[in-house]
Amino acid sequence: MNILIFYASYGGGHLNAAKSIYEYLSNHNQNNQIELIDCMKYVNKTVEKVTTVAYREAAKKAPWVWGRIYSDSQSRSFGTSF
Repeated sequence: MNILIFYASYGGGHLNAAKSIYEYLSNHNQNNQIELIDCMKYVNKTVEKVTTVAYREAAKKAPWVWGRIYSDSQSRSFGTSF
């Protein structure tokens, strides 16, 4: 099976999660062809830089925002509230 695992290069957590998924899939089926793809490398360079800086600054200066986003994302209505 061919599998693509997309992640965003915002800090190490996304990459670590992608690597964990990669390892699990590799260990449970040797026939899987798996590739990790940093989706931020395929967007406009300016967008990549702005969003990366914004993510890191917000994580440092307003960590409660990420806690709120995480909590809200656990509900089914998260995607419909925007």
